Amino acid sequence: MHFFIPLMQPVKITDPHLVSSFFDGFKRVYLHTTVGLENRSSRLAECSLSLRVTTELEGNICLVEHLQSYELQIPPGTHIQFTLPPVLFKVNGEPVFIRGGNWILSDGLLRLSKKRYMTDIKFHADMNFNMLRCWGGGIAERPEFYECCDMYGLLKERYTERKGKKSLIPSEEDVTVAAAGEEGYYGKGDFTDGPYEIQNPEDFFKDNFYPYGFNPEVGSVGMPIAATIRATMPSEGWLIPIFSKGPDGYIEEIPNPIWEYHKYIPYSKPGKVHDQIELYGHPKSLDDFCDKAQLVNYVQYRALLEGWTSRMWTKYTGVLIWKTQNPWTGLRGQFYDHLHDQTAGFFGCRCAAEPIHVQLNLASYFIEVVNTTSAGLSNVALEVSVWDLDGSCPFYKVTEKILVPPKKVVEVVKMKYPNSKNAQPVYFLLLKLFRLSDSSILSRNFYWLHLPGKDFKLLELHRKKRMPLKITSEVLISGPTYEVNMQLKNLSKSSRSLIGNEMDNRKEGGENCINIGRSIIGSEEKESSSILRRISRGLGFSRSVDTPTMVHINGNDSGVALFLHFSVHAAKKDRRTSQDTRILPVHYTDNYFSLVPGETMNISITFEAPPGIIPRVTLHGWNYQEDQIIV
Repeated sequence: MHFFIPLMQPVKITDPHLVSSFFDGFKRVYLHTTVGLENRSSRLAECSLSLRVTTELEGNICLVEHLQSYELQIPPGTHIQFTLPPVLFKVNGEPVFIRGGNWILSDGLLRLSKKRYMTDIKFHADMNFNMLRCWGGGIAERPEFYECCDMYGLLKERYTERKGKKSLIPSEEDVTVAAAGEEGYYGKGDFTDGPYEIQNPEDFFKDNFYPYGFNPEVGSVGMPIAATIRATMPSEGWLIPIFSKGPDGYIEEIPNPIWEYHKYIPYSKPGKVHDQIELYGHPKSLDDFCDKAQLVNYVQYRALLEGWTSRMWTKYTGVLIWKTQNPWTGLRGQFYDHLHDQTAGFFGCRCAAEPIHVQLNLASYFIEVVNTTSAGLSNVALEVSVWDLDGSCPFYKVTEKILVPPKKVVEVVKMKYPNSKNAQPVYFLLLKLFRLSDSSILSRNFYWLHLPGKDFKLLELHRKKRMPLKITSEVLISGPTYEVNMQLKNLSKSSRSLIGNEMDNRKEGGENCINIGRSIIGSEEKESSSILRRISRGLGFSRSVDTPTMVHINGNDSGVALFLHFSVHAAKKDRRTSQDTRILPVHYTDNYFSLVPGETMNISITFEAPPGIIPRVTLHGWNYQEDQIIV
């Protein structure tokens, strides 16, 4: 075979491999080629790399096949290595788009109980991840790790750099990928993973963000909530960073020494990324800083996964986030802290990694539907609604029927609201993918957005508004285990049905401007909830002494109830301000969510209460700064 890659600059082809496999009886040949490209000029080189294979059949007859083409960017004065085709994972012959994370040792002091393994691995499954990579060549995880991954359906990748005794290294049947160490020798060129810092959310969707098909490590921020900072650090560590603004308008965050020691990643990158916390207004306290950090965490990690998924198979085959958790009380990239409290980034990932998902491409503003399953989607439609800070709906649209093939991403419609005459500088966008047959919701995605060149500082005024909420809850108890099933409704006035009752009243063309309201719970969701309760009781749950309770949170304003967040606490008579009363871990079906006027949502919470402790479920939110006791 001969390889022809016409380029103006000198190139070097290294290590082409023809690999056979015992899986197909050595009857097929697999081509893996690494190409070295050197840009000796002082300008960025943009080029197309095409791989062609020429096979001599007989005589002077040759078969020429064009297999792959890739668009590359080579920085000036650099040498890169490009391997093709990119890494592709298949399970039972089906391609699997990888969305997972790098697993760090669960606990720095090796307090590795099976119960902790179970919680940690379930957290990753709850985020809809499908692969965990044992990071750091020295890590040899225990059998419990692999057992829990199998239980929750997570693929495993591990690599080692050590020679000699490997008593804890699992058999090859226990892992999906067994790779050589990556923390040692690096080849020539500037192939890299990463980045490991804050990004502009829209950059994840751009053509030039990451050039290779599979990224084993990309990371960002991971600030926990204020209660974790107070619980794990002395009071000197409660000081928020100093925001130093440079002449170019960019902010440099200067953290206190304790945060620096705990590997804090700033929410700004001078010269490239404006401070993402400052976009919401200058933080006034530790609580304010951490609340705004959670908004950024959610947006940052949802955009990361949605950006990768937007180019599923066309450019990317998957991504692993570095890292998902910490073996100590660190502040560097994480989805839950060492005490097991999830950050908002956890739920941003959970949203973005849904098997069937509706999303907004932040670079093109096209609304996309993602189908990573093996079955096509038919007889579904998309509902788009835009909400102002005053609770009105200036834009509403329901699309025609959408067809989405299996394992494909489909562009549906472009968001035109930002270019409309009366577009507000800050607005909310609610996307719902639903079945036309029964209005059951397949995917729901809520965004807070600002116009180009603007920021989110108007949300500070929205913070002072208080929307009325109705919360109905039912508690099931089995020994120390509690299951709390809740239904929340935003009781803001001027509400009308969003899906169902108003479906047939749309104007011709599918677009009108109305004050719309509650989301109808589909029959499938109702049936699922009923089945869940029957299963719960079958597992030993019994209804508590109290009947289902209803709590009304009073409010005189109308609008979006923004960024609602549940937590579970131990009820104590003497509750000091600095005392950490949280009960952890807690599993939520959703958290850090928002409700538009009239909308209803079901949330389930599961946890174990310590002996002798009475648990209390509280609600916190952007519009509810004082904790509201719900149960």
